[in-house]
Amino acid sequence: MKFVIFSLVFFLFYLQPSLNYLAQTEIDSSIQFTRLNINNISTVFGNNGLSDYNYDNIKGFRYPKEFSNCGFWWTGFLLSGKVENEIRVSGTTYYSSLMPYGNGMIYRVRKDYRNGNFSSEISDGEGTEDEIRVKYEDDWNNWPANEGAPYQDINKNGIYEPDIDIPGVPGADQTIWLKTTDNLGSEVINEFGSKPLGIEIEFTYWAYNKNTPLNNTIFRRYKVINKSVSPIEELYYSIFSDPDIGDAGDDYVGCDTLLNLAFAYNASNFDAIYKEMPPTFGISLIKGPYNDSTKKGLSSFNFIINSDPNYGFPEKNSYENGALRFYNLSRGIRADGLQYQIPERFGGGETTFPFSGDPIRREGWIEGKEFPPGNRNFGLSTGPLNLLPNEFHEIVFAQIAAGGINGINRLQSLDSLKIYTLKVKEFYTTSFDTLTHFGSNDDKIENDFILYQNYPNPFNSSTVINYSLSESANVQINIFDLLGRKVVTLVDDYKNAGIHSLMLNENHYPSGVYFYTLTFKNKILYKKMMLLK
Repeated sequence: MKFVIFSLVFFLFYLQPSLNYLAQTEIDSSIQFTRLNINNISTVFGNNGLSDYNYDNIKGFRYPKEFSNCGFWWTGFLLSGKVENEIRVSGTTYYSSLMPYGNGMIYRVRKDYRNGNFSSEISDGEGTEDEIRVKYEDDWNNWPANEGAPYQDINKNGIYEPDIDIPGVPGADQTIWLKTTDNLGSEVINEFGSKPLGIEIEFTYWAYNKNTPLNNTIFRRYKVINKSVSPIEELYYSIFSDPDIGDAGDDYVGCDTLLNLAFAYNASNFDAIYKEMPPTFGISLIKGPYNDSTKKGLSSFNFIINSDPNYGFPEKNSYENGALRFYNLSRGIRADGLQYQIPERFGGGETTFPFSGDPIRREGWIEGKEFPPGNRNFGLSTGPLNLLPNEFHEIVFAQIAAGGINGINRLQSLDSLKIYTLKVKEFYTTSFDTLTHFGSNDDKIENDFILYQNYPNPFNSSTVINYSLSESANVQINIFDLLGRKVVTLVDDYKNAGIHSLMLNENHYPSGVYFYTLTFKNKILYKKMMLLK
């Protein structure tokens, strides 16, 4: 028996009042849905790549999960590139151009399924405790490690053995895995009005139940394989999402380029659903795709305002108004092909990162002037890259929530979100990537740089920061305050491999807690220090 929470055969109609489209989607009987719900978040995933998906009376992304309202209406993974100089788009938004691959199953495991607490699953309507345990056991025994699903190889023999090994992302408390394809023939036209790219995608989602920011986080890993005979050129990987902070009609969006973070926050301290404690939601690029030795970070952020004719959602089943507009957005320009223009009062010029100012300090270009609050979509992209036949890229995003509790207003929630993002990045860089074995394709990253705790700490005038590099590269060391503002750049230079030391003499800033970050090969470590005067 395969683990399937929902199997639906019906026509789905959903209308979000502030949107300018009515999505009509046929849910095929082969589409199966299951949930990540081990921590403070509960959300749904389908075996055709749909995620945070709201349908019928089932809420997708809920945070806190005891809350009945959604936090994301949908979240999609989109790929857009050129095949033989023709722009093609594939993936998912609130609809999917992907098909379940192989046996079409979606798998979910918990490492503690034998004696774990299933209150979240029961609350989500998954069945009785015995029924839930049987489903987990079935996925444990049939875990598709030979297809690339991650597992902990206890006896190090390279073979998944359910009586010995532990399926799922090592250390994670809950993992979902599935595989999809759009490789249905080059003449097929998909929902984006485009021919397919000819790719397969392995989706890995995982979460932790810990008393840390990880409790508010879901990780999303995508492995994209070019299964066609043609290279895909000028390829962009994008997350597009419709975040709803309770009432969808009073939201703003923005981005933080230092954190590779797109976020949504309430336009005021009161929301009709969350009342006086609206949370903040964000998605951050944690690990960019590899193209030989080139590593890509976040290349653009974009926004969609469905009530605005110039910034509306691209059309379904239209090449000109669908696929081409999504490709423009992925490239960091407006859907109509125009550049984003920074308002003159914020310095003017063009940018691929609109709304990249600081709403907490009300500095830089932020929402609040050009458009009224309303329903927003946002996107974040990385690229361009080339993907040759039979090559693959891997990308990891983290979906993070903050706030939504008594005494925390909307900007304090945003402040917490940024701090959580730093901590999640630190966890992934220092703890996760050095320990994880993804089945037969081990892409473990070596622990190739270390940022040491400053000494002395606390300090009143000067302190020493040490760091080590496994190879020569460009390095940045920055200081940030608790609000995420950059205080000073200490290092921005090419450094040789080895141990380095620098003295920080700080007489210009007030007492308080600061963060110092080390950026090395598009990865970031951070530490906290305290200045006392």
